[in-house]
Amino acid sequence: MRVFILGASDPEMEEIEAVLTAHNEEFRYATVHGRRVYAQCAYDANNVSARIPKNAEIVFVECHVLGLATSATIDHHREGDPGFGRPPSDYLEGSSLGQLLKMLNCEPTPLQRIIAAADHCPTQAYRGECPLVNPTDLAHWRTLSRAKRRGVTFDEMNAAILRGKALLDSAEKIEVGSEQVSIMHNRDDEIPEASARFDIPFVYKGTSPAGSIKYGIMGAKPDTIAVWMAQCELSNVYGDPVRGYAGGYA
Repeated sequence: MRVFILGASDPEMEEIEAVLTAHNEEFRYATVHGRRVYAQCAYDANNVSARIPKNAEIVFVECHVLGLATSATIDHHREGDPGFGRPPSDYLEGSSLGQLLKMLNCEPTPLQRIIAAADHCPTQAYRGECPLVNPTDLAHWRTLSRAKRRGVTFDEMNAAILRGKALLDSAEKIEVGSEQVSIMHNRDDEIPEASARFDIPFVYKGTSPAGSIKYGIMGAKPDTIAVWMAQCELSNVYGDPVRGYAGGYA
């Protein structure tokens, strides 16, 4: 039998879980000290949420569990992952949802295409660079899904995204490579969405769930991301210039 081990929860992972359930596939959650992993610790998991049958084939989905050997990996976050570095035109092959659908020999629905593009390369998807993904439909789904996760209305979420745009527009700018990038000292929850939707790159300072100081860049061109990664002088630097993001820890 085959068992999928799932990493941190987000809208794409929720759809992955729904697909696995619909196809009667076994899955578990990666855990750290008895709790499901979040993004920063997804590759440092030390257990799973329930016992795995002996001799089961294990597929890691955006995670790694110490002591478990995997027969396949579904991911796009780190160099060497099947989806790492995939351009917007290959968003299905790049996204974890698209990789799972291919593994299960499933044709993606229009909504699954939107979810895959939104997770793999939202800025480029809003630019219309992802085949068969309409930017207007993308914006509607992103607003709905974010409103649901925040517990607010659709209109309240739209207003929050527009506030994020105003903050990005008025922020001090720095030049990274050859691109002007907004500096966000206090990152609002909807600034990343506003950045992607309105094509305004930014750098930011934040705090990880574990309390670490984190710096990052989002929504910039690949060359800009590469320059930032080379010059940021941070530890545990991660990112994918093709997808338009990078980060690291102080």
